[in-house]
Amino acid sequence: DNAQKAQAIVQLQCDDARGAVYALKANGEISVYDIHNTSNTTSRTTRMPPLKHISTLNAIEVTRAYITAIKLGRMHIAHKQATFNNSPQSATASLHGMDGARQLLTLDANNTTKGVSLFHPISLHLVSPDVSRVVTCVAVCAGGVRLYLSSLEHLNTNTNASITNVHMRGGSRTATTATTTNVKNRMRGAPKRLVLIHVKAPPNVGN
Repeated sequence: DNAQKAQAIVQLQCDDARGAVYALKANGEISVYDIHNTSNTTSRTTRMPPLKHISTLNAIEVTRAYITAIKLGRMHIAHKQATFNNSPQSATASLHGMDGARQLLTLDANNTTKGVSLFHPISLHLVSPDVSRVVTCVAVCAGGVRLYLSSLEHLNTNTNASITNVHMRGGSRTATTATTTNVKNRMRGAPKRLVLIHVKAPPNVGN
């Protein structure tokens, strides 16, 4: 039925470094599971223990809340699964200003009437601890918007380079030297609550 189709998993990503599995569902939800308890299974084990569900994020809903806060010039986001991990000013710049945020929300409203949200994630890309101490996963949305997600327990608010220097080039992740100098401080702990910490608009927005 429709409910089962909405919950259908369209992509899985396994983050061995942090012991997490990310699942992208057809309805735009992203879930994270802890796989630390499955690593102790042996070859004689006939069934692998079930994955432990940690958190699910409604990407469309949370992204709208994040961008609405930018549009209104707010210092905080009215959603418990979204935060400005950098300063609100940096977040605003990544959306090409308040006008860019308004444009994105307008385009999303127009697209949604046609059945597809601009903020519907269509692919997930893992971010290695060698690349960022904070970002664990990047979701690319239907409209080219990129969502920077973190499932880490502690979010260091002074990590601008860790986010802004994560680039998507042909689906791959690259890091600049500004980030790699902090590799010794990277976090590899078990996944916790999934949070949207940064949004980057496509280049054509705000022009």
